[in-house]
Amino acid sequence: MTLYIPLKEYSVIEFPFEIKDKKASAFYSMVKVKKKDKKVDSKKDGVKVPRFQTPIIKKKTDPKKTVKKKAPIIINVGKNNIQLYPLALGHMEFVIWGYKKFPILLKIIVDNKLGEKYYLFKDYSINKRIANKLESDSHEKIIARLTKALYNKKPPKGYTIESYYSKFKVKNFEFVLVQSYFGKRYIAEEWRVSNKSDATEKLYPEQFFNDDIYSVSFENDILNSDETTRMFIVRKFQTPPQSD
Repeated sequence: MTLYIPLKEYSVIEFPFEIKDKKASAFYSMVKVKKKDKKVDSKKDGVKVPRFQTPIIKKKTDPKKTVKKKAPIIINVGKNNIQLYPLALGHMEFVIWGYKKFPILLKIIVDNKLGEKYYLFKDYSINKRIANKLESDSHEKIIARLTKALYNKKPPKGYTIESYYSKFKVKNFEFVLVQSYFGKRYIAEEWRVSNKSDATEKLYPEQFFNDDIYSVSFENDILNSDETTRMFIVRKFQTPPQSD
């Protein structure tokens, strides 16, 4: 899994479990070639990261003043999180143990254009046990309840709220994902649909059906030019996308 973090800013990666063990690769800096002015991956500039000295960053201190010039990144490992402060562009890898029997492999890329300051990993198995109670009802009733929950913006108990960016355009319509509710066997999604044509257009649920989608409904199925409506979709559970 690849995570992008910004340069010279604090970033935190949080896990839903206690970190039992961890291992880090070298940090490989990105250097510039003067003639072509292109960034290249140079292993010669790779600096071995100390085996998680704790803490490296102290409160009320300025990392720029306390860090050695050759250190490309500062790392501090907490009980269930990793805090990073990169001072150079580049990348490195982590292997994290603590989640069941499986290690988690992360590739960290420091980028001056892309990057998130906070990543949260979630254990969906806990919420799935609660969501199972709602999903023990008939299929039709579950769909009706989830659609109503989307309309009222009130996620059912046991469902996890996910907000991640997704945008695409099909013919004259633009679709933007607003939020999703993840349960054990179902996902409920709210989309914003905009008519980008110069004429009035009509939306049909059949346009969106596939093997994974159970239901599609609209707040308004006829849109004038530049008009927007809400679309509600209930689908089969799938693992949510990760930031990369």
